[in-house]
Amino acid sequence: MSADNHAVCAVCRWVHIKARAAEIVEGFVEGDLLVDSRHDVQCWLKSVPPIPLGACGDYTSSIVALAAMLRISQPELDALRRYAEQAYPEECCGVLLGHMEADLNQVVLVAPVANIAEEARTRRYQIAPEELIRLQRTAREQGLSIVGFYHSHPEHAAQWSPSDLSEAHWTGCSYVITSVRANNEGVAAQTTRSFRLTGSDPDKQFTEEEIVLDAV
Repeated sequence: MSADNHAVCAVCRWVHIKARAAEIVEGFVEGDLLVDSRHDVQCWLKSVPPIPLGACGDYTSSIVALAAMLRISQPELDALRRYAEQAYPEECCGVLLGHMEADLNQVVLVAPVANIAEEARTRRYQIAPEELIRLQRTAREQGLSIVGFYHSHPEHAAQWSPSDLSEAHWTGCSYVITSVRANNEGVAAQTTRSFRLTGSDPDKQFTEEEIVLDAV
């Protein structure tokens, strides 16, 4: 996107929004939405009044979710992935502490916890309620909040499962999943993805969000 287009976006008007809506929605649906288009979405959310539903049809919630992101430092992301490797062949799990804003979950600390699932820990995870209480207290003492959770998928893709969704209850939090697989050289973390939980039962849903690395 050129500097001129950025200038136009900064002072978006309704006619500009409506003209760009179909183009950006089409790019999102086809899976090739670019960073430049993401900038347009952020302009809509921050620089102009909310877009009426008619402007984007059924894709409004998807576009809003796309503007959200999880920001994390490389060391914390590396630690999260290392926990996934160490727990293999079971699922690891943990809590993300940081700061939560409207479209940004900022991770300050990755806190690993024990997976207390009574069975099938290679496919399920559970965090003890007392651990959540302890981490909430720790977060409060440091001026932080719980902004998300993470777990691993041994020998499976970094994609949420029906049980992951049914057991997720922290609306607005990020749920990070790392696939981890064994090979001839050992165990290695593969893809890491993040999903924002929106809505509430029975209409809650996961929508993928961008993971952005923070400068250390």
